Amino acid sequence: MTLEPHWYSTIFSVYLFAGAFVGGLASIAVALSVARHQEGVRSLVSESLYHDLGKLLFGFSCFWAYILFCQFLLIWYTNIPEETGFFLKRMRGPWGVLMALSVAVNWVVPFFVLMAGAVKKNPKALFRVGVCLLFGRWLDLYIVVMPRFLPRGPALAPWELGFLAGALALFAWAVAGAWESGRARRGSAA
Repeated sequence: MTLEPHWYSTIFSVYLFAGAFVGGLASIAVALSVARHQEGVRSLVSESLYHDLGKLLFGFSCFWAYILFCQFLLIWYTNIPEETGFFLKRMRGPWGVLMALSVAVNWVVPFFVLMAGAVKKNPKALFRVGVCLLFGRWLDLYIVVMPRFLPRGPALAPWELGFLAGALALFAWAVAGAWESGRARRGSAA
């Protein structure tokens, strides 16, 4: 909230927590789906684990949407100018399109995809939903932060894509290193 000095919300921290938790669950879903064929993971992962992870993704995606709606509703019905400015920036013009896309990616898609129990048990479906939610988390944080700096509308510069590519490469490098060290320890223990 420090980016918008005159704006305040008592539920904003819960909103950010819900988003971070969904992002963490989505990361676990993606990592588990990618590593499910590896020797050490195959014996640990069962269909019930995927089902539980799918239920958590479904539930916390709905919790995120609920908190977003509660925050919006509280600000809308009080109609205090210091509070409404935050949402007015994000609901008009190009930011409004991104806000609608964020709600669709973070809640609508996971809600309807994960509604069926069989889909929650499918690692490929959980991978797709996890990637969708990770993109949604990035988009949500972009919408929270960037309207303060780009009031006319969103603009994605090439250097921003470079940071994204660098962060993904660093993450892949760290995971691959941890995976190889774990494999080497299991090999030496055998």
